[in-house]
Amino acid sequence: MADQVEVRLTWNKNNYNVSIDFSQPPEAFRMQLYSLTSVPPEKQKIMLPGGVLKDDWTKFRKRIKPNGKVMMMGTAVEVSAPSEEIQFVEDLPPQQQNFSGLPAGLVNLGNTCYMNSTLQCVRSVQELVFALREGSISNTPEHRIKQLLLEMFHKLDESKTPVVPYVFLATFRSLYPQFAEMNEGRYSQQDAEEFLTCLLNTLDLATSTEVRDNLGGILEDTISCEEAVDEEPIVSTTSFLKVPIHINQDTTNIYSCLDNSLSEILVKNSPSLGREADYVRTSKFKELPYYLTVQFVRFFWKKKDNVRAKITKPIDFPFEIDLYNYCTDDLKESMDKYRIVEDESLPEVVDPNKNVNGIYSLVSFVTHKGRTADGGHYVSYVKGDDDEWLMYDDDVVSVVSEESVRDITKGAGADYYIPYLCIFKSKAPE
Repeated sequence: MADQVEVRLTWNKNNYNVSIDFSQPPEAFRMQLYSLTSVPPEKQKIMLPGGVLKDDWTKFRKRIKPNGKVMMMGTAVEVSAPSEEIQFVEDLPPQQQNFSGLPAGLVNLGNTCYMNSTLQCVRSVQELVFALREGSISNTPEHRIKQLLLEMFHKLDESKTPVVPYVFLATFRSLYPQFAEMNEGRYSQQDAEEFLTCLLNTLDLATSTEVRDNLGGILEDTISCEEAVDEEPIVSTTSFLKVPIHINQDTTNIYSCLDNSLSEILVKNSPSLGREADYVRTSKFKELPYYLTVQFVRFFWKKKDNVRAKITKPIDFPFEIDLYNYCTDDLKESMDKYRIVEDESLPEVVDPNKNVNGIYSLVSFVTHKGRTADGGHYVSYVKGDDDEWLMYDDDVVSVVSEESVRDITKGAGADYYIPYLCIFKSKAPE
């Protein structure tokens, strides 16, 4: 049987011609009906030949015929009338049509701001998007996510109106059911960092080296005993796609957060002393990624209130950061020739898609407003042209000044948008 079949849907005395794609989970079909009828997926009761649709197509696939009848029950959500009269682009004078030139946003499908804001930031990693387009395609869930992501990015590139990401969302939830959790009949708010981690891991599985070529780096960890200086240090390496940095009472900026996160005290058994002793684990960058993704670890489990509470302390970070002092000696030596030296010309960079000097520029970041990880709202900021920044608040896109963005990087408090995930791009030697 074909993967797709056209059927006739009846709902509330209205008839629609819709397509069922059996290669997609039922939630994708529900999202499609939501876009047609405004009936939220959780309120839909879909009756097919053989019973009520649940979580898979198995018992229905052979019973659904082309042009067959499908019925749905459910109440549409009420859409408030706009406060101002809507003007369509085609109705405007030619000189005013598409005057803003702003890119399209993503429609919020019910507490999906965590996804929308993160996707706009991932889209800012242009070299990764291009590499994904050039990669191979196969019939696996990971490749399907990659393909749907690229299709959605293409729509965002071409569309002048907000894009509805229901197929991508439904497919992603089928692979990661935790993002389909519901509370009191509504989809729950999720953590943008957890979504990013799952997305990058999925894309990593769907590609050969594209993700790690752009976002991957290596940390060198050294564990040494302060009480037994003659004991041989333990050296190991860890690959990463993002760097989590921790906040405490002493951290005030991104560098103090790095200091706090890349060094820690461990208590473990010492073979030379025959007892437990203090060890220091120090991490340094052995290889730097072309794009550096930084997570400010702001959420923690607050047992007293049984919630994932938020650290709202302000952490200042500049638009440009320098990681030279956090690199291994070997990496520093290889970078020295690309650092600015007065009255000397810099050598040509062999691989332009590698960080060669430790310097990065901020290109996008996700912010969160609210007191817990289970609530609040996410908004992202992406660097545009001519020092302008674009603010993506779901389907609403607007231009903000660089000065306003600088204020955001210094803001604090639950009622302010606080930076949570940041993406920096390697800055070429100059």
